[in-house]
Amino acid sequence: MATFIQEAKSINYKNTSPTDAIKYGEVVALKDMIGVAAIDIAPGAVGVLTVSGAFEMDAETTAAFAVGQKVYWDSTAKTITASATGAESAANIVAGYAIEEKAVSAAKALVKIGG
Repeated sequence: MATFIQEAKSINYKNTSPTDAIKYGEVVALKDMIGVAAIDIAPGAVGVLTVSGAFEMDAETTAAFAVGQKVYWDSTAKTITASATGAESAANIVAGYAIEEKAVSAAKALVKIGG
């Protein structure tokens, strides 16, 4: 049996950093997905991450994206990328899907995050 609680377009998130605030609009890497801070979250405080929706995000400028292409969050470069592997072969986190074509040189991408 399951009981519906909410649509879960956003979740509560505790900023575990003892010194660094999470700023509104900042991408937060979770275990297997990303969220976007819906508010500033002070160190040690609980705030809200949006985990579903369409966002314009900084993107790598060395690859084109097609509509519907899976894209990834590179936590080192802080950009959306077409590659599942990042710097020094670290795994990039699935960010979602491109919802608009992106030219190779474009510095922004429109991305649908979440399921």
